[in-house]
Parts: sequence; structure tokens; C-alpha cells
Amino acid sequence: MADSYALYLRGEPFLKDHGIKPQHTLGSFLLINGAKDAYFATKSFADGSGDFIFLLIYGGTGNGKTHLCNGAAITLMERGVITKLYDVSELMSLLRGAIDHGAIEEEVKTLKEVPCLILDDFKPEYETQWALNRLEEVINYRYGAYLLTMVTTNQDLPDLPDRIVSRFSDIDRSKKVLNSAPDYRRRAG
Repeated sequence: MADSYALYLRGEPFLKDHGIKPQHTLGSFLLINGAKDAYFATKSFADGSGDFIFLLIYGGTGNGKTHLCNGAAITLMERGVITKLYDVSELMSLLRGAIDHGAIEEEVKTLKEVPCLILDDFKPEYETQWALNRLEEVINYRYGAYLLTMVTTNQDLPDLPDRIVSRFSDIDRSKKVLNSAPDYRRRAG
């Protein structure tokens, strides 16, 4: 992992290879009404000042959750914490491709063991039962191993799988935050 951090220090290509958009920092996040709690929870998660290792941010479409994921990843990488950020639909494509190449267990092992895993835009209705089972396997492993994990979704909590929500409901190591901000893309001006 130390080699990965050295690569990170070399700049932007490393961030993009890890699914991170370098322009979306926590410093460039717009603190509009409804997004402040999500921002401060993300900042605490990323800078290590929070008392939680699992963070679930949920709320409407377009209100900055992906920006927060990127900002968290950049802050964590600056602290030397190797971080992988995936859009969940892209991750599912990656896993399906890994099956075809006989590398699925290697990919799942990476997801389980990376020091910080950030999963953006989790939508269970788009995934197969196999995909949901693999994601639950990863989240359960990370929960038991006390590894930093962040998930965002535009789904309501009752619409998420119980076994996933349960891990983010443990007040000793988890935090759930509603981002109730409006769609950034539709704001005036």
C-alpha cells in the first residue's frame, strides 16, 4: 500500500485510476441548506475526527453525494489512506467482467480489504440477487474488520436491504445522514 501512496503523490492520473474526480474536493463543495449535515459527516469520516468508520448518506438525486464521495476520497488519500471509489453500477460491470476472466474472487478480495471503500449511488433495484449478495458479503466483511466504508444512495432507507442498513445503524461505529438539499443542477443562477 505504501507504493500506492507514492503513486498518489505523483498526481491526478492515480486519482482517476482509483475512480476519483480530482476537481471534486471537500473544499469546493457548496454548503447549501440540506447538505450541511452530510458535508460535516463526510469531513469527519475523511479526516478521521469522527467516531465512526461506516457512513451512509442518502437523499435525492443531484444534491452532491457524488461530490462528497470524491472529496472524502481525496482527503483520505492525502492522509495516506488508500481508497477505492466506485459507482455501484460500474462496479457491478467490473465484477461481471471478472467472472468472465476467472478473477471474481480476486476482485471481491480487493473490495473487502482495501483500507477505505466508497460506494456511490447504490440502487438495489438495478442489481441481481447475486450482485446484492456479493455487495452484502463485502460490507459484512468490512464491518467485521472495522474498515472505513462509505455508501451513498438516492433510495429511502426502507428500500435498502435490511442487512446493509443494519451495518450502518450500529451507533458505536456507524452514521446515517440524510442529505435533503435540492438538486444542484436545477438551482437558479
